[in-house]
Amino acid sequence: MQMNISQFNEILIVEDNTVERRLIKRRISKADATREIVEAVNGKEALEYLCQKFSSSEKIDHRVVITLDINMPIMNGRELLKELDKCDFKNRLSVIIVSSSDNSEDISLCRSYEFVDDYITKPLDQVMVEKILNG
Repeated sequence: MQMNISQFNEILIVEDNTVERRLIKRRISKADATREIVEAVNGKEALEYLCQKFSSSEKIDHRVVITLDINMPIMNGRELLKELDKCDFKNRLSVIIVSSSDNSEDISLCRSYEFVDDYITKPLDQVMVEKILNG
């Protein structure tokens, strides 16, 4: 289900590589300085953040865009997608996979989740960031 990204309140970057995370953040900030950008270094940290964020009743209309790397320590992107699929708030997420993996099995698995809206192979350039954020 493709959602209009302009309706989202915040962007969560889930990436274990510090350089990649900073690069993605800089490109998103350049394209859209109005939304809050949050960072997580693995899927476990992202899941904990999202569960806490959506546990508050005041966040009923809150929506989050997630840029998600697949290959990370502790909890990888595949494991995070599986956990998010069990969450009541999954319909308020738009996940964009940003991975160095061009493995067809990874792509197929990720796209099987209805809240995954795109799969992009790194590097993520400025034009692609603007395309994602502008729908």
